[in-house]
Amino acid sequence: MAIDPGVLLAGFGSGGGLLLIGQALLRPARPPLSVLRAPAVAPPESAPGWEMRVGGWLAPRLVRPRTRLLLRPPVEDLAILGRPVELWLTQKIALGVIGLAAPAVFAAAAAALGLRMPFVFPTVLALATGVVMFWYPDWVVRDAAADARLEFRRGVAIYIGWVAQARSAAGGPAESLERAAAVGHGWALAVITRALVRARYGARTPWEALADLGRIYHVSQLVDLADIMSTAGAGASIYDTLLSKQQALLAAELAAEKAAANERSERMDFPVVALLVCFVILLGYPLLANIR
Repeated sequence: MAIDPGVLLAGFGSGGGLLLIGQALLRPARPPLSVLRAPAVAPPESAPGWEMRVGGWLAPRLVRPRTRLLLRPPVEDLAILGRPVELWLTQKIALGVIGLAAPAVFAAAAAALGLRMPFVFPTVLALATGVVMFWYPDWVVRDAAADARLEFRRGVAIYIGWVAQARSAAGGPAESLERAAAVGHGWALAVITRALVRARYGARTPWEALADLGRIYHVSQLVDLADIMSTAGAGASIYDTLLSKQQALLAAELAAEKAAANERSERMDFPVVALLVCFVILLGYPLLANIR
């Protein structure tokens, strides 16, 4: 029995709508960068809800060494975003189940309309959507963490210059780091300030805290800053060294921005070329059709 294309299109639309509804319900709102905390995975008590309860029950049973290939938590990226592993695990499992169930709903709706389709079609579609939805939380976390690292790198470039100025004003190494972090109001400086405060009241040095931040956010210049400040004595002149680090970081950011702009420009060439090809075909078709 032939399937009406209109009914088939409606079924695909209903299945896609179901997937979008599930995604909207399960994906939490992305927190603004201004409220990102210092890198530390949020404890379960800080994010109550059924997602945390389900994730807390699933985590010790599913996240094991033999299942690390499929359920390897991106701990470092989740820590940057302040999202607990339990919430990530619940989203991953729930979206995968929704992806598997959506084609079954489509097949049931088609059967209710009296349409029969091969069993292979909904099965293959269920596997494809299930795999895509299962990996979707990983892609979201990875992209969000990449954006956070980029913003943090830009904040560090400004912070290094302020540290150089505070140090040139005869401030001590630890004092210069804290004074420079207290100047601005960006989320990157808030992360640095919180790390320095924790180091001051803890058993760590401020340069150790900065070095950890640099490794987590993949900012080597922050690690270099920590090394420089750890060896700076009371009168050591490090102003020029810090400025050179700032210039190197700003130059790297500028080069990355130019590369991204060039890539976007190259992507815009394809629609123009496709439009020109279509235009040539449109003009040449009458001539070719009249050739005998």
